[in-house]
Amino acid sequence: MRRSTGDIAGGLVLAIAAVALLIYTAGADYQMGEGSAYDAALMPRIWLIVAAACAGTMVVRGAAETLLASVDTGRLADISPARFALAVGLTAAFIAAFVWLGYWPAMLVIVPLFSVVFGYRRPLAVAATTVGFAAITWVVFAEILNVRMMPWPGA
Repeated sequence: MRRSTGDIAGGLVLAIAAVALLIYTAGADYQMGEGSAYDAALMPRIWLIVAAACAGTMVVRGAAETLLASVDTGRLADISPARFALAVGLTAAFIAAFVWLGYWPAMLVIVPLFSVVFGYRRPLAVAATTVGFAAITWVVFAEILNVRMMPWPGA
């Protein structure tokens, strides 16, 4: 996948996630304490706005690079609607697997699929990507953000 195509796909995913979280935090009532003029979600909302703006910039830049490349070559650069739809489908499958199966089973199935579908062919690279991605996201959510994640079914 070329960088411009990756910018478009990644930017759309990030923008959708940032806007969804922004909508969620806008409807929630977070209180910092008596007499505080701000609620506890103020800074996350600001960072979500920044993230959405950066994601929008990624999409625009990727689209511009793709269009410029299409002018040079006479054909639309390597945007594959099927590959983009596959990425969206795998993301939806991960969300469903995470809800029904838990974090680890979802990671152990979806991340290797993503890796193979998008170009990794060596088993060691696929395994390293899977373990690294699962470990980093676990640390960020479970340890840093203190979000309880269901690790296995029924846990």
